[in-house]
Amino acid sequence: MGKLSIIPNGRNRAALGVQEMNPVPAAITFRTWVEAWRIIGKNDGDSVSSWLDASGNKQNAATSGSATVVDPTYKVNIVNGRAVLRFNGTTQGLDFVTTVDDSMTAAELFIVAKDDNDPPGAAQQAGAPLQMGGAAVSKLTHWPFTDGNIYDAFGTSARKTIGNPTPALTSFRCYNVRTASGLYEVDLSGATNPIFTTATNTVGFGQFGPYIGHANGNVDDRWFDGDLALIVVCPQVLTSGERAIVRAYIAAVYGITF
Repeated sequence: MGKLSIIPNGRNRAALGVQEMNPVPAAITFRTWVEAWRIIGKNDGDSVSSWLDASGNKQNAATSGSATVVDPTYKVNIVNGRAVLRFNGTTQGLDFVTTVDDSMTAAELFIVAKDDNDPPGAAQQAGAPLQMGGAAVSKLTHWPFTDGNIYDAFGTSARKTIGNPTPALTSFRCYNVRTASGLYEVDLSGATNPIFTTATNTVGFGQFGPYIGHANGNVDDRWFDGDLALIVVCPQVLTSGERAIVRAYIAAVYGITF
């Protein structure tokens, strides 16, 4: 797994197709780090067929292998002056080009996103920014479902009912999940955290995904209807100090208050 420094300096590194980063004192191991603002060569309204991983692990995303899925849309100046990928809730998504490492025994996820509607008006729009689960394919992640509840299958063999959090997901939030043996915990920026915690958990990956914005036809396909700025996956649960570094970066870049 790659070590990634996480302070942006705004320069382009054309060979990688991502914005370059400067080193910071604390090196953290990442599996995946994709951000919309790091995509180069796109204008507002362009479709995005490739989303390159800045972690060094080549966990890139690309046009879906499903013929029913089309590329999302690049939108500029959406969250704190940064770009996002916009998903229409009916046809748009990407696939990570490598399969999930189902040997991971723990993981931590950070997502910066917002939903167009919370709750969605129809089950079809009750997908999630990321589908990367170890539960049965009939147990997808919903962010949220039509009842307002978040149901999360990230890194677990049994999907968790996270609940209906306050504040709503119609503003940009950082959604942070930690999964390990005997631990499943979720934080949401702007909420009283954790919004969910349990000591009943078996880590699981590899049942479906990783898909961005769609579910590859599983259970009538559920689509993400909103804007996505960042996905970060770590192959371990971070220490509180490491988590604080990642959150400080997210706060600085996206203007999100924890």
